[in-house]
Amino acid sequence: MREPTGNLRVLFLTLEFRHGTFSGNGVLAQSQAHGLAKAGHAVLVVSGCPDNLDVTDDSQREISQTAGAVEVRTLRVPASKWGKLTARCPWRELADAAHADEPLHERIRSFAPDVVLGIDWHVTPTWRALRRRVWRDSDAARETDPNGMNPDIASSSPYPPFVYSNYRVFARDGDPTHAAKERDAVEEAAAVVALCQVDADYLCEELSPEGAAVAPGVVIAPLREDVHALATHAQTPMTPATTAENGVELDETGAQHLERVAPWRLDAVPGQNTPRFLLTCCVRLSPEKEPERFVSLCAELVRRGVVLGGTNEPGTTEIVPVLCASTAGDYAETIRAKFLDATRGKGLVCRDFLDARGMASVYRRTVLNVHPCAYDAYGMTVVEAAAFGAPSCVQRGDSVGCCALLSETGNEFVPVDWTKDKGDKVDLIADAVEAYLRAGWDGSKRGGDEHHDDDDSLRAIGTRARRRALGWDLFACGRDIAKILTRAVRGDPSGRFRWTLPDATEQKRLAPLWRAATIAVWHSGAWRMIRSEGDDDDTRGFSKQAQARALLPAGTYLIVTAYNPMGTRADPRLNEAAARALAASVRDMRPSPSAVLPTLSVDPVGGFDAWNEPGMAVQLPIETDAQSAEVKTVTIRLARRHGQAAVYELTCDSDGGMRIGVTPVFPGLEGLACAGVAAVNGGSPPASMPRSPL
Repeated sequence: MREPTGNLRVLFLTLEFRHGTFSGNGVLAQSQAHGLAKAGHAVLVVSGCPDNLDVTDDSQREISQTAGAVEVRTLRVPASKWGKLTARCPWRELADAAHADEPLHERIRSFAPDVVLGIDWHVTPTWRALRRRVWRDSDAARETDPNGMNPDIASSSPYPPFVYSNYRVFARDGDPTHAAKERDAVEEAAAVVALCQVDADYLCEELSPEGAAVAPGVVIAPLREDVHALATHAQTPMTPATTAENGVELDETGAQHLERVAPWRLDAVPGQNTPRFLLTCCVRLSPEKEPERFVSLCAELVRRGVVLGGTNEPGTTEIVPVLCASTAGDYAETIRAKFLDATRGKGLVCRDFLDARGMASVYRRTVLNVHPCAYDAYGMTVVEAAAFGAPSCVQRGDSVGCCALLSETGNEFVPVDWTKDKGDKVDLIADAVEAYLRAGWDGSKRGGDEHHDDDDSLRAIGTRARRRALGWDLFACGRDIAKILTRAVRGDPSGRFRWTLPDATEQKRLAPLWRAATIAVWHSGAWRMIRSEGDDDDTRGFSKQAQARALLPAGTYLIVTAYNPMGTRADPRLNEAAARALAASVRDMRPSPSAVLPTLSVDPVGGFDAWNEPGMAVQLPIETDAQSAEVKTVTIRLARRHGQAAVYELTCDSDGGMRIGVTPVFPGLEGLACAGVAAVNGGSPPASMPRSPL
């Protein structure tokens, strides 16, 4: 394999890409591949396509011409299995086709990829099939180092590293088959990428190989290039729905059903005069997307007279629910039937797979987009709606990945909790949606000046969301993915996403060392020396002092470092770079900690000269338990990202009492844990310590 240069050659493996696109996976795969190309990298895509599809026309659902060019090779798989992403999809047939395709093998050899990016677990067998055929005898080297942990063997490997990109955690459905396949993909990978932090946590905590610590990187999905172009190069109306004369005429004969009218035919009312009158839901009609909740919400809003002509106020256009999904199958048809029943036959149904023009036509008329699932790896339709100024009703928290992109102030969407209502009840959600819809697009119907633009109005929320959605494009995404791929190719210790855990015997040896903590915390212009109270008088090189007063403000602090992953000494330059990255991450943390104080962790036996690691003490906020828990979670994620085994948890009372605990950050390190260890004033720092933080 050739030495990597600034520009990578990426072999991109995906079940679904340009031909026969049936889900957001295929759309996102196109965006990521073209994003890598726009960032200056060569991309060869190998994807499946149904065997009943004519693929001579490469323009089908083509991403816009301004996107970076990629080369695409397709492998035919049974059409009878196409349209599925579960274990019933044609993953085995894709691998068989890859194994048999000699021209493909030759093309890959001539392409000479630096790295392989595999989308979801479906392509892991395909990668292994290609590895056996393209890089002959390559598995012999792998047998001596199955996880690529030996850098000497890894650097001489005849085939490139495999990076596993997880678009969705299928193991969440409880199927052991999916869990086994995803665990296998994680085990195969030199690095793992997720779309959201919740998925990264799940992969780390539930699907890591035995004896390994895996910290997936997170790269937010980009807005499709064609959608981005249309949303930025054309005016996106921000006006409220007003009257039927300024709106869309719906005839009496069933043209209310968009399945009988192509979505872009709604362009009868262009530009800034376009009213917003649609209550939209655009998700794949499958159980994990929970579209039943949108159906129940529509039924409740109809009952309350909020939608479909319930208000009859002068100068107001009725709010019309619309369900957009091209999904086929019995479940999808059942949902459509229930939706039409819930809306008394007046709801709009769109069966088309919406291209950019179709999205523009729907979302420019959307007053509120509803994303009905409590969990979603990303939720691209929320971002697509935002691009056209349509706000969305989304599960609060971080269980829907796109919230990480849209959230800047926390007011870029309408947050709800789909988990609080039981069964098919959606009363709490309906209360929130009703309040926004009755207030009107600009919030003027809440009272006061009719022309006042309420900062919490749907219009204001949509404006903020649009700014965030358009600020993250293909190039930005491609650049961030390339950073992870480059680190995997170079095998740089600072760029690792995977470490070997100490075994039970080693943890038993390390636990007393972790427990015997000596920590210097910089506060009010001086080092405050804190050490766990031992059973003897050993002061470990510090002059012991009696506890006279509180050393730090009362509260709980998590002490984290980026130095020396898994306790292995790293090059000082790598440690310093990691520390800078950690400090930047803590500065950007949301919600913000109450305080961040520099620290030095000192060797409990040999003192500062034997071992010391700079870090920071992150003080948990005390305003609410939820904020405190969120800051703790984010801090633990940062420790994982830097390969740390654990963080210290220091509790300081107002009367001067202190306690130290050790909280492991990876599963499998439970042997290091301890809590409630009494801590005391460690006295004056030794002369060898720096007088101030480095």
